Amino acid sequence: MKKISQIGMIVIVGVMGFFVFQPSIAFGQTFVRDDAGVLSQETIEQIDALNKEGFQSLTGAPEYAVITIPSLDGQSIEARNLALFNEYGLGNPEDNNGLLFLFAIDDRAFRLGYGDGLSYVFSALSEDDLVDEDAKDALRDEDYDAAILAASNQVYQHM
Repeated sequence: MKKISQIGMIVIVGVMGFFVFQPSIAFGQTFVRDDAGVLSQETIEQIDALNKEGFQSLTGAPEYAVITIPSLDGQSIEARNLALFNEYGLGNPEDNNGLLFLFAIDDRAFRLGYGDGLSYVFSALSEDDLVDEDAKDALRDEDYDAAILAASNQVYQHM
C-alpha cells in the first residue's frame, strides 16, 4: 500500500510539474484578445505564430500578447496595461519576461508593457522604435491588421 501511494505521489507531482512549467496560453487558445473587434483571424494567427515560434524560442521563452479594447473608459493607458499584464501573468515568473501590447482604439492610444526582466531591452526604446511611421499611418487609416502586425514584428526584432 505504501508503494502505491508513493507511485501515486510521483505521478501527481509529475503531472503538476508538466502544467506549471508549460507556457500559458493567455486567452484560452491564443495570445490575442481582440475586444475591439478590429483584427482579422489571419492577423490573430500570425501574432500567435510569432509568439509561439519566435518569442518562445528565445532564451527564457518570453510570452507576447496583444489586446485591443474599444476604450480606456477614463483610465490611463499605463494603468490599464499594467492591470491587464498582471491579470494574465504573462511570461516566466522567474525571468519576469512577459510582454503585452495594448491598443485602445477609440482613444487612439497604445502601450507596450513588459516585465522587469526585459527592461534592459525596452526601457531605452522610444515609441517610434516600436511603432514606426508606416504603422502609425496604418493606425490613422484604421488598418489595424497592418499596424498591429507591424508593431508586433518590431517588438520581436528588438528581442
